[in-house]
Amino acid sequence: MQDQPIVTLMKKEGKKAFFLVFALWLMLILSLFCLGLGFRTYISTRKTKLILNNTRSFYLSFSGIKIGRGLLIKDKDDSLSDHLGEDWARSPSFESEYRFTSPFSEGSLKVMISDESARININKADPTILKTLFSGLENSQEAVESFLYYCGKAESFETDASRKGEELYVLEELLLVQGIDLEAYDSLKDFITVDTSDAKININTVDRRLLNSLIDSLGLLDPQAAKAEIFDVLDREEGYFGPGRDMFPPAALQEDDKKKLSNLFKTNTDIFRIISEAEVRGCKKKITCVVDRNRDRLETLYWYEE
Repeated sequence: MQDQPIVTLMKKEGKKAFFLVFALWLMLILSLFCLGLGFRTYISTRKTKLILNNTRSFYLSFSGIKIGRGLLIKDKDDSLSDHLGEDWARSPSFESEYRFTSPFSEGSLKVMISDESARININKADPTILKTLFSGLENSQEAVESFLYYCGKAESFETDASRKGEELYVLEELLLVQGIDLEAYDSLKDFITVDTSDAKININTVDRRLLNSLIDSLGLLDPQAAKAEIFDVLDREEGYFGPGRDMFPPAALQEDDKKKLSNLFKTNTDIFRIISEAEVRGCKKKITCVVDRNRDRLETLYWYEE
């Protein structure tokens, strides 16, 4: 009879221990649930912020395109010559002038404008210019021939080469041409275009290395004299060819050389490339836009987002 209270006490203590263990497990489960809920909430918040910042960076980059278009429209009244001393060419960065400030300063914007006629229109270039352009490639002659075949400007080539039969629509189509791989394309893309209306190149804005090679390719009677006259003007401070300035081609050159230079070079353009790069809290957006200002309003010829 004396052992009964002890058994009863043990049963009571056992129930207490059971409820204590149950309570601890319940707290653990609830804690894990809360942690999971908190983690999911954190991930959802991060995704929302990422979407918001991506949207902000897009519209900030889009505004950069609008800024570039505005500069080109402003310059349109003085388009008899286009050169690197103009406002559109002096816009490497707007970071200090244009910032995204709502709700607070958190983004940056960079806008760059370049003359598309400083590049060679690969669709309009003759074989001699193509040979000069492709001269840095391995098997450059093969690349020229396969490109002409691909575009339908040559009747025959290797039977396994692809053929489109018409001009390139975008530069990336070059990767479909036999003999031009990604490395070759990367070495060419900054010097070529498909968006200009003719084969002429703006001598005021063309890359000097390319200009030097192009003059050599023309077969001038006195190429050194031509280079001396041209680079003398371009190397001056604010030096460029155009109305009211040094006229192109230089008068001191022989008539045959002036004619050959006039057939390849000009001093103005209506096609420009605008590149707008925006960043908002680590989210980056880049828009490339090619526009034609030879209309009542700027017409977009090319648009690419990355």
